[in-house]
Amino acid sequence: MVTDAMPSVVHAAMLLAGLTPGTPATYDEETRLPIPPEGPVISIELRFASPEPDGEDPTSFPLVSVIEDARAAVAPVWVFAGSLVRPNPQSMGPGEYYAADYAGTVVGLSTFGDEVVAVEEVRSPESGVDPPVWRIRPGVLPEIDTPVTVVLRGSARPE
Repeated sequence: MVTDAMPSVVHAAMLLAGLTPGTPATYDEETRLPIPPEGPVISIELRFASPEPDGEDPTSFPLVSVIEDARAAVAPVWVFAGSLVRPNPQSMGPGEYYAADYAGTVVGLSTFGDEVVAVEEVRSPESGVDPPVWRIRPGVLPEIDTPVTVVLRGSARPE
């Protein structure tokens, strides 16, 4: 999915909504284990515009209802991890950059460590490291190129 909103602007909006970012996922070099992202739980809702210009209200549903987990595990949980600020590479000159702006990552479906909203379960985007376990439920999503609004809200931790 492509968005016109820069990840740093989404981050700022979440701050204005009263949320405090946690920390992105990382890797402990000593133990060689991943460290999951932390932060307040975020609910993610997808709203799809009606195909008719004067059509009914947008269709909306939680992102978790779109995902099928091959392991029949608990539904995924996302957190406001907040990405990272890093020193600029030489090619960018002096200063620093917001990693999610550079990568274009707002919501992570796997773990890159720079996404603003991260899935709590650490899973590599490389299928050779962590085999894919999620797929889109058939028949749920509308046609390709249907406009979508992604709504992010602070949420209670699921039980």
